[in-house]
Amino acid sequence: MNRLTIVLLLLAVGLGLLLVNHDSGRTFGIDNDKFGQMIYFLPIAGLLSVGILAGRRGSFGTVIRQLAVWLVIILGLVSLYLYRYDLQSFGDRLLGGLMPGRAVVVTTSGGEQEIILHKSMSGHFEANVGVNGKTIHMLVDTGASSVVLANADAATIGIDTT
Repeated sequence: MNRLTIVLLLLAVGLGLLLVNHDSGRTFGIDNDKFGQMIYFLPIAGLLSVGILAGRRGSFGTVIRQLAVWLVIILGLVSLYLYRYDLQSFGDRLLGGLMPGRAVVVTTSGGEQEIILHKSMSGHFEANVGVNGKTIHMLVDTGASSVVLANADAATIGIDTT
């Protein structure tokens, strides 16, 4: 019998068992969802293991070392995926430190959001700010009691100055 026929037969038997045991919700004491995943991943695992054993080049120790390297690569990729938002936050803070005038929004442990803004080379806190969908360059003064815009900047963001 052909190997592909065996794989397809195993998939058909697994599908048949899922259809027969649909109402009970369990097949061989396993939830049908988990049993379906097992039937799905069983041929994939079989094909991978046959490929590893058939393509073996070198001693058993070499095969184990290559498997360990692939395991480390896969775990590294999964870790990068799981911590992608933390890494994005780290990258934003790093860019904010390297590029003065780039504001970084961080969330504190209390859940509040803070903006971190580093001084520019002139010693002032400057940032590109979005107002009404337009971006203008502004000097930031947290102690200011009023906001002053140049006439051109006011016209850019859509404020009628006439």
